[in-house]
Amino acid sequence: WAKAITSKSLQALEELWQHGDFREPLNQRLAFREFGTTIGAQVNDKASEEWKSRINEIHNLWLPHLYKRDKDISPVMFCTS
Repeated sequence: WAKAITSKSLQALEELWQHGDFREPLNQRLAFREFGTTIGAQVNDKASEEWKSRINEIHNLWLPHLYKRDKDISPVMFCTS
């Protein structure tokens, strides 16, 4: 079941990326949720090399905004991610 979940999670993640969920305006997104996503992608050894650059893109986008919203969780999730 673990292999099936791994495969489905990567498919879902790719669909979210292709659909543009990571290109929505920041006021319609949650930093801590995206950091959780990047944590999952980083620990998944089946994630493509392309996701490494996407993770950097997500981190770089959110870095200047860490303390603007959800100040209690976003910086912690960023550090973990």
